[in-house]
Order: sequence, then C-alpha cells, then structure tokens
Amino acid sequence: MSITTTLRMVRDNPALAAWFTTTRPPIGGEMAGRSEVIAALAAAFLNSLGPDDPTTVERRARWVVRMLTSLLMFPGRDEADERAMIAEFVVPIVTPASAAARKAGHPGPE
Repeated sequence: MSITTTLRMVRDNPALAAWFTTTRPPIGGEMAGRSEVIAALAAAFLNSLGPDDPTTVERRARWVVRMLTSLLMFPGRDEADERAMIAEFVVPIVTPASAAARKAGHPGPE
C-alpha cells in the first residue's frame, strides 16, 4: 500500500476522516503517534521497499506516520500537489535508493 493510497483510504472513510478534522482535538494525531500497530505497519511498508538498519527503519517509520498525520490534518491544494510533495520531500528521505531507481525509469513508492 502506498502513501497516497493510505491518505485516500482515511479520507474516504468518514469515521477515520473525522479523527483528523481541524475543528476537533487532534485525536487521530495522538492515536497515530502512540499506536504500535500503526508504527509497525509503517515499518513493514518501509521494509518492503528494501532492507535497512532496524533503528533507521523505526525512525523513518515514525517520521512517515508524522508526515501522513500532517497531510491528513493539513492537506495539500489537491492530489497532484500532495503527490509532488511526497515525491520531492518524502521519497528521497525514506528510500534514498529510490532516487537512483527513478532515474532508471522505475516508479517510486508514492
């Protein structure tokens, strides 16, 4: 599952989307930051992109959860804007090898 798919799934589910509205306390952000299950899912996603040091994967997984929470609470202008931000700022950080793969014509983990 990709980052943009995760965003779409949460936004398309009224019960989940309600956790990230700016008119309420940030329940979704608090849950995301404290959930071992969410952290494990993020780490599994990162591991699926290629093996890395477990400490690095754990730290990147926490960062991906923070980034997803941020986009859910403060969305981009549209889906294209979010995709561009993810491609420019997220992909090179969470998967440094992806920059070389993208130059070789392989898609990144958007």
